[in-house]
Amino acid sequence: MYSRWKQQRGLTLVEVVVATLILSLIMLATVTAMRTFGRTYDTLLQRTDQTAEMREVSRFLRLALRDALGEPATFSGDATVVSWATPLDRVGSAGGIQYLKLSHSGDGLMLSFAPFDPAQVGAEEPGWGLVVDDFVLVDELERFAVAYRETPFTDWIDRWDPDASPTIPWAVSVSIAASGVQWPPIVVVLQSSTAL
Repeated sequence: MYSRWKQQRGLTLVEVVVATLILSLIMLATVTAMRTFGRTYDTLLQRTDQTAEMREVSRFLRLALRDALGEPATFSGDATVVSWATPLDRVGSAGGIQYLKLSHSGDGLMLSFAPFDPAQVGAEEPGWGLVVDDFVLVDELERFAVAYRETPFTDWIDRWDPDASPTIPWAVSVSIAASGVQWPPIVVVLQSSTAL
């Protein structure tokens, strides 16, 4: 009977503790790996969203600036604000030729719209926000700067005065930093510029 009991014995306490410890280490490693994968996935989603925002904003600004009207009185700006008139496909309830203005407001890059009236060009300030409300183009903005180039052979300047030049700038450079990321510069040659 004694030999039969000896053959049926179970695990010792030391063996149970060692097995539990090994299982605990495996579970800890699994949970840590899953947490790391989750953080990596969140970071990847955030970077993907930032990249998509950069592409969309860059594309919109390139097209809108490239097609700016060649009338000097419709284009003005300094290092922190730029406004111009351009034809737009429908954006909300704005369509056709519109004034656009980019400005740094709070922690956002604001895009403002105003209706274009050829009879009022240069006579008065456009009616910003009359038809379409201001729109936050970029959130968590840290830096926004604009520079202008009169011709391909001149230096960049930080102010464009329509009264001082008979044309619109040859090129515009927009610099944006948002959410801890410095965007690639957006440099656009304006098609209607006669500066050469």
